[in-house]
Amino acid sequence: FPSHDIQQEVAKSFNTGRTRLYNILREESIVMKGSTLPYQRFIDAGYFKVVERPRASGDTIQNDPATRVTAKGFDYIARMMQKRAERNGKV
Repeated sequence: FPSHDIQQEVAKSFNTGRTRLYNILREESIVMKGSTLPYQRFIDAGYFKVVERPRASGDTIQNDPATRVTAKGFDYIARMMQKRAERNGKV
C-alpha cells in the first residue's frame, strides 16, 4: 500500500484542507508545534514516514523532510477525527 502525501489527498479525504489538518494534528499532539513533522512515537508506530525531498537552493541541493501517511496512519487519523467529531457533537 503506497504512503500518501499529507497534502491535499489525505486532507480531502477528511473534508478539510491541508493547513487545517496539520493544525488538528498539532492540537492532538501528533505533529510537532511549528512543524509538519510527526512525533517519533507515531513514526515508530508505523502511522507516518518521513522522506527526504531534494530542493534546489541556489547552487546547492538541500533535502527537506516530507511527511507521508501510511495506510495504518490514515486509519489512525480517521479514528481520531471521529472522536473529535463526537466530542464536539458533530456526528
